[in-house]
Amino acid sequence: LLIEDLMTDGKSKIDFLHKIREQNINCKHGMVVFNYNIFPETKKRLKENEIEIHYLASWQDVYDEIIEKSTFDKFTVEHIKNFIDDPIKWSNDRKQGSN
Repeated sequence: LLIEDLMTDGKSKIDFLHKIREQNINCKHGMVVFNYNIFPETKKRLKENEIEIHYLASWQDVYDEIIEKSTFDKFTVEHIKNFIDDPIKWSNDRKQGSN
């Protein structure tokens, strides 16, 4: 079992687990506290490498809690949802100065 703090796209988890497996250690599971869970290709990439990731929370969990508790204003909630739905576009919009 590989344990780390967070996972974005899964690439470092795959690299770490390959290094562990090179030592003839059977390791098919990883655990992270926070999984961004925003890149669709991550699940496929992990499955192809026979890795199952377990996590305590994701951006969707955070978003759901924000909605349930009405924690933030509408503008902030929309930005969070836009990030979850398309993080690349959201990031590019920030670089271009769009809000």
